[in-house]
Amino acid sequence: MTPEQAQGLAVYLFQTLDNEIAITQKVLAAAPADQLNFKLGEKGRTTAELMWHMIQSDRGFAEGIANLKLDSFPEDGVAPKTAAEIVAAFDHEVLPVYEK
Repeated sequence: MTPEQAQGLAVYLFQTLDNEIAITQKVLAAAPADQLNFKLGEKGRTTAELMWHMIQSDRGFAEGIANLKLDSFPEDGVAPKTAAEIVAAFDHEVLPVYEK
């Protein structure tokens, strides 16, 4: 791969990442606040747990890329209590890592 090809690929990937971040923000914001405890089955995760898992996975991936080390992801921990807090966590925990 030439340096010019690598630069073109990097531009494409960053544009794709920007789109994915915007989509994730929309998905998180669209979750009904009164449905945070909904889950499909006894073994499933609640809506809040799934939202929190998305955020923690994105954060772990972004930190791994930033540190050039994808060897482990942190535990999800306990999700915030409200949908607004979960959405805000994406903006505060994930976006700064991607902006590095």
